[in-house]
Amino acid sequence: MKKTIIEQGEVKVGWQARQGDVFLEKIDDLPTGLEEVKPDVGRVILAYGEATGHAHTIPSTHARHFRAKGSTAETLTSYLSVTKATKLSHEEHGPIPLKIGNYEITTQREYTPAGIERVVD
Repeated sequence: MKKTIIEQGEVKVGWQARQGDVFLEKIDDLPTGLEEVKPDVGRVILAYGEATGHAHTIPSTHARHFRAKGSTAETLTSYLSVTKATKLSHEEHGPIPLKIGNYEITTQREYTPAGIERVVD
């Protein structure tokens, strides 16, 4: 699951993108021990926006979404396997084009006096 490339003493970061509270990083391979997250009405949902009801989505015909076995929707890291070039969409953000490949998805968190919480948009 290579993310960072070190070449002749230089650190080179692979492809990364952020759409609101969702951070994507291209990886070589998916980790083992994952289970597929079922699509929701023809869409892969990477994160729901609790404040607006909007969601970060990809057509389920273009990608499969995974997370560690036994984890829940509140898990902050999941994985995406894009099988056909597509776009990550959200009602309040510009689309992000995604090439065929594997991605690690991290939902942003923030520190509050109550503790570390998931960021929502």
